[in-house]
Amino acid sequence: MSTNEAMRNPLFNKENRLVVTSGDRSDMVLAALDKSTIGILLTNNILPPSNIISKASEMNIPLLLVPSDTYQVARQIDAMEPLLTRDNTENINLLTELIRKNVKIKEI
Repeated sequence: MSTNEAMRNPLFNKENRLVVTSGDRSDMVLAALDKSTIGILLTNNILPPSNIISKASEMNIPLLLVPSDTYQVARQIDAMEPLLTRDNTENINLLTELIRKNVKIKEI
């Protein structure tokens, strides 16, 4: 898929999106680096150039590297069952409290 095609796709422009792309697709990674992206999953164990990694770091967008190909990763994500949903306020409150007690957020 070309970068232009991806950017015209309504899913690519959703808020709080996770972008899954091969690490050698610098064009896609750069297109995904904006405030709507919560993370970029880089497939095929390929890191993008260091300037792109730096830009993602400056924007606080995590880059996650995985060995599988893009199709397999997308299928695995699609098959996932969420353990936590927006409607489950009881579990959200419990998780929030557990994080507050056990994670040193300032050190992250």
